Amino acid sequence: MKKYLIALLITLSALVSLSPATFAASTTAASAAPSKSPSAVTSSAKAETYTVTSAGVYIRSGPGTTFAKLGMLDKGTKETGVVTNGWLEFTYNGESAYCAAKYLSNDADTVTTAATASTKALTYQVNASQLKVRSGPGTSYSTLGKLEKGAKETGVIEDGWLKFTYNNVTAYCSATYLTTGISSDKA
Repeated sequence: MKKYLIALLITLSALVSLSPATFAASTTAASAAPSKSPSAVTSSAKAETYTVTSAGVYIRSGPGTTFAKLGMLDKGTKETGVVTNGWLEFTYNGESAYCAAKYLSNDADTVTTAATASTKALTYQVNASQLKVRSGPGTSYSTLGKLEKGAKETGVIEDGWLKFTYNNVTAYCSATYLTTGISSDKA
């Protein structure tokens, strides 16, 4: 019982420390978050450009369907912003605005999704300022070197990682930071 009361007090003190606007936005966003579809954008750590994939998407004043509608984005419209909890935050008419990320796609997701099933070697170009080359398909593997922006490598995508030859050894780099290239006769 004592542990329960302590946990309850900690939770209540955390809620009290939130401003009313922050609390309302966080609870609305959590309850109104769109359902995930396999191609939905769920989060991004940095600002990226997204394309509207639906016939029309409402622009809202906050991250949830209970917030006021400010306008609409047409299919094919591109907006740059950060995705958090299923909502893209971007600038609209000089102010922060939001739209549901489940109706958006970005180049990084398209590259990873499209190339994951491919067993054919393709050439990819690095679109990050630098990209770590690793000894295995994951961030826990050791770093073998770095590829600069614009570098091109040929290989096969496996579970979101490009498998290629680097300094005569098998190496990997994240497919998230690559742009799809062209077919290659290299295997």
